[in-house]
Amino acid sequence: EFPGSPTSPPLAPMGRTLDLLSRDPDAWTVDEIAFLLSLDKASHGDPTGDQDLFAASAAACDAEVGSAVFVRSIIEFSNICAKNCFYCGLRRDAQQTRYTMDPDTILEGVHETLARGIRSVVLQSGEVPTASRLDWLCALLERIKAETSVDPTSGEPCEPINVVISVGEYSEADYARLRVAGAHRVLLRIETSDPDIYARLHPNDEMHSWHTRVECVRRLDRTGYMTGSGLLIAFPGQTVRQAAADLKFLVGLPVDMVGMGPYVPQPGTPLAQEYDRLYPTAEARRQQRVAAAALTVRMTAVLRLLRPSINIAATTALQAISPGARRLALQVGANVVMPVMTPQAFREQYALYEGKAAIGDASQEAYEALGRLVASAGKHIVYGTPGNPQAWLNKWLRRLGGM
Repeated sequence: EFPGSPTSPPLAPMGRTLDLLSRDPDAWTVDEIAFLLSLDKASHGDPTGDQDLFAASAAACDAEVGSAVFVRSIIEFSNICAKNCFYCGLRRDAQQTRYTMDPDTILEGVHETLARGIRSVVLQSGEVPTASRLDWLCALLERIKAETSVDPTSGEPCEPINVVISVGEYSEADYARLRVAGAHRVLLRIETSDPDIYARLHPNDEMHSWHTRVECVRRLDRTGYMTGSGLLIAFPGQTVRQAAADLKFLVGLPVDMVGMGPYVPQPGTPLAQEYDRLYPTAEARRQQRVAAAALTVRMTAVLRLLRPSINIAATTALQAISPGARRLALQVGANVVMPVMTPQAFREQYALYEGKAAIGDASQEAYEALGRLVASAGKHIVYGTPGNPQAWLNKWLRRLGGM
């Protein structure tokens, strides 16, 4: 368990990690997944459990997606948010300078992304579910599609840059409109599989509905997007068994991409106050960060075994609490990295969590360092491709075959 968190219910007796790995992962129970995620398998009579788990997940990753690591640059174009989530530094009640980049500035980041050989860009912002924001997004996407559909060297037509949007909850019709305008993929994290836990992390009102959040993931799939979702890991009070239940639920959704990150407190938010109460000393916080990083790496490994052909990101939040953990995540199953391309002038204002502004420098030196990090994990960055997840292709081939 995480230091200071409530004690999970006793885990059911079960065999060693190798015994579980010999079975179909889809048949694993929540308790069995919790065993694989446990931070001290030796106490359960399984001293080599982590090595066995990581070897199996690395092998599954190599077999299904190979050693390639795909890159998506992130442009955090606005920190304005109508929501008031208790853990987020962009929450509506946060006292900070708000901004929305003008389209020209965003396009500069898009063209810089292409100049680095990266064919996928993530446009991320707070949630503003208004008609005017939807119109603005559609106009932006249409401009990106138009400006990137011509090769700047030859002048010949080419495939536009692959655009991922992470802008929150919309109706199915609105998602369809964004897709026509030029969005290819959408990231929408559900954070947790438990409606009661979701309610503890958000205000109790119609704007913060777990059921709406999950339904939006299904809307994205029906609309034809490559669909991404994810989880918040190791937030105050979470247990390993709850994390296991989150994984079990997540793989039941029609997701092609997953980004899971450890909770990193942002001072001034309600959940950060609970974090400070649970971890009042520097040593307690250090231990919590170690445990959170370890759990995130284990969840990456288990997810790769549960869904071998999806794309899994090694997130910036993991780097924020433990720089070495991102390399481990790549070794055990992650195959996507997402450096931040947000201009420095806006970086401080996109304060999702403490320390985020210092991550993801868009300089050439930072990209070279990212390449070295990936190489140290025994993998290599692939440029010039959007890195479509095999899971998405498999899903649509099945659907076409059933027509």
